[in-house]
Amino acid sequence: MRRITVIGYNAYLAHNLEKYLKNIDVIKCSYTDWQERISEIKNSEAIINFSISPLFSQQSMELDDIIDIQIARELKGTKVQYIYMSSRKVYGLTQKLTYHKENDELKGIDFYAQNKIKTETGLQTILKNQLTILRVSNIVGEPILRTGYKTFIGWISENYIKYGKILTTQNIESQKDFITKAYLQQCIAEIIKHRLIGVFNVSAGFPTAVKDILIGYVGKDNIITVDANFQQDDQFVLDNSKLMKYINIPFDKNSMFEHLNIYRQQLEKLKLEQTIFK
Repeated sequence: MRRITVIGYNAYLAHNLEKYLKNIDVIKCSYTDWQERISEIKNSEAIINFSISPLFSQQSMELDDIIDIQIARELKGTKVQYIYMSSRKVYGLTQKLTYHKENDELKGIDFYAQNKIKTETGLQTILKNQLTILRVSNIVGEPILRTGYKTFIGWISENYIKYGKILTTQNIESQKDFITKAYLQQCIAEIIKHRLIGVFNVSAGFPTAVKDILIGYVGKDNIITVDANFQQDDQFVLDNSKLMKYINIPFDKNSMFEHLNIYRQQLEKLKLEQTIFK
């Protein structure tokens, strides 16, 4: 049986990934114990890491302190494929809706993006043809109860459960690239199956207004905007044509809104449970 290693298996994006890894043995490691299991890990066909230091978005990281670089040095010269979870943020921010391709100039405007770019460069130097870099667009998925969870989904979940409303401080007419967590995991499974090497945007390839995503989660009447006139910002689409040459997984707005309907039901259930057990 084929074997892969998932590091950071408790991470939000890793949860339920095994559902899509058919006939594959999955080794599960954490941020803290992967070094103890390095011999086992080196016998995998592929490794994907979902763990990240909490300092990654707070300061400029030294390469030696980045877990992905540490893992890569252990894998250098082996046949193991390393899959790096990068971000759409490496392309920077644009007020005008912009389509980004993998060969676009990278622009790190904050510590998180700068560290992602630095890690990509370091991994490419170490691993070369063992490396797959996934630049992932915005993710929508099931609501999560985790105070202070600094993601789009965490912000929606925490605010709606606590206040019954979403107070937004951005222009919700802004157009962005969104995919579901399920679609991301399907793509990862296909990338592993076909051992795709290189840099790939993992995205919808089309824009969706932030407003439509928020309505999908909480309903139109539960969204409060602070100022209807402030500027649109961070409008983007990741061109996914390179990846789609190798895999064919249908994804459109209907699919996304079907998932959003499910997420809304889950969010209402969580809210009700929190009210009952207060």
